[in-house]
Amino acid sequence: GPAKTFELSCPDLPAPLHLAWGLLRYRGLSFRDKRGMARLMSLAKKSAGAAALDAQSIEELLRQTGQTEAAIRKFWEPLALATVNERLDLASARLFVEVLRRALLSSKADSRLVLSKVGLSELYANPAQRFFEEAGVPIHFNTQVLAIRREGARFRVETNRGAGLKPLATGSETVARGFSPAESKESYLTDKILFAVPPNAAAKILRESGDALPALLAELHRFGSAPIVSINLWYENFRPRHRMLGLVDSPIHWVFDKAKILTGENPQHVTLVVSGAHALAGESKENLLALAGRELQKFYPELEGRSPRHGQVVKELEATFSARKGLGSYRPGPRSADPGIFLAGDWTDTGLPATIEGAVLSGHKAAAAILES
Repeated sequence: GPAKTFELSCPDLPAPLHLAWGLLRYRGLSFRDKRGMARLMSLAKKSAGAAALDAQSIEELLRQTGQTEAAIRKFWEPLALATVNERLDLASARLFVEVLRRALLSSKADSRLVLSKVGLSELYANPAQRFFEEAGVPIHFNTQVLAIRREGARFRVETNRGAGLKPLATGSETVARGFSPAESKESYLTDKILFAVPPNAAAKILRESGDALPALLAELHRFGSAPIVSINLWYENFRPRHRMLGLVDSPIHWVFDKAKILTGENPQHVTLVVSGAHALAGESKENLLALAGRELQKFYPELEGRSPRHGQVVKELEATFSARKGLGSYRPGPRSADPGIFLAGDWTDTGLPATIEGAVLSGHKAAAAILES
């Protein structure tokens, strides 16, 4: 028969009572498991943001608070991997405690899962583009920043434009070209620069820029990355029972039925996601598709002996920064050592792992710092 399914359902009570009651009724764990979970929740409420927690891994924290193997396997590990995207023996306990405090111990709205019914470009990239265009802000697509040079109190940004550059809005100023048209290089003068790129991309630009930001460049080597692997399968006449399902005791962490999520999506499309996928990132497409098929058959016996009619693998090798313990003190704020250069991104000092919430928070912090300057 099909594998057992357990659902954490929280009643309409004030937070955090809704979670406490939901955990008490949760059938997937014993009372002993839940008693250990309550200890960790209590510590999270008291210790959120404690710097000492950054020296601990999530695994160390779970052992220290007496979490049972069942609670770790069925609850904490899936939650930690989904939010921190790093192995539990490597990831910072401080970041996980902050996730628990915000997602499970704050308001009921904070503990809701949000799933986009449209693609992420349609959700926020296209509206952002429209916002800038309506404000008369030029946007350069398919354009690589090669280096940044100091020119008095201003900066010159040197770029290499690709074939797909979008035409600039009327009124934009190209300060200097000075390069062969065949190379499609341009440069621009500006008073301020906001770096909104991952650490490895920032490091590459800064290496080519000489001494623009030597203090920041010295710390960027501390940032590693963590991969996410997504395996997409299309079956004939297969309709999973749930919109999303976390798999226990499986190398696959989550299964999403895209037809129940995306508007107008093919009803046979399922996506399997592996977070912190260091072990699978080097596997071939064929091996990953075979693994996904085998794992789905374990949890959905109706698929036994059946093969998907189509499969696609997406490997994001640098999906997020690696949220390792001890990294917290090296995450920079929005202001850099140079008063004209600012930083944004989920890897900056947000107090959160690599999440959309962290990216948004960093953007607000950077905007506030630029306006204050």
